[in-house]
Amino acid sequence: MNKAQALEKAQAARHAAKLALARHALYATTFGGSDKLTQHAMLEHDVAIEAAKKWDWVAAIHPATRASLIRRQALPTFMFGY
Repeated sequence: MNKAQALEKAQAARHAAKLALARHALYATTFGGSDKLTQHAMLEHDVAIEAAKKWDWVAAIHPATRASLIRRQALPTFMFGY
């Protein structure tokens, strides 16, 4: 994975966050904001923002460090916590 690929993933995560935020606004106006759909959409937004931040970090690190994380298969541990 190179810097451009990591930046593409970060951009995709930010796009997913925008969609989740729009869905949250739709559900909040439709259902009043206290139902599970609204809460789930807000959670999706938060997760997508965190993923975008982490992909930005992956894009910003030195290429050798990025390659080392991938080679040691430590990138999923950093990204997802397991």
